[in-house]
Amino acid sequence: MQIIKTQGKIEGFGDRQELEEKVSKLDAVDFIGKQELASVATMISLSDKQFLEWLELQKELRRLLRGLLTTKDGLARRKTRPGKS
Repeated sequence: MQIIKTQGKIEGFGDRQELEEKVSKLDAVDFIGKQELASVATMISLSDKQFLEWLELQKELRRLLRGLLTTKDGLARRKTRPGKS
């Protein structure tokens, strides 16, 4: 439920509908490409304050999604890169 709530907040940033309408008119771009273009256009249209809020929500969404990953033992799996803690 928290994942859906966080995702909804992320999608609420910017004037997404107007951007999606403009992007949908790009005939040479496939569906996935249009989704990515709309996402990038929304991100760059945000004010600095909105961008920082959006970034925090992205971090929260990532944390929630990573919490869904489990090992055989049922413990949350955590990957780290060499040299990182």
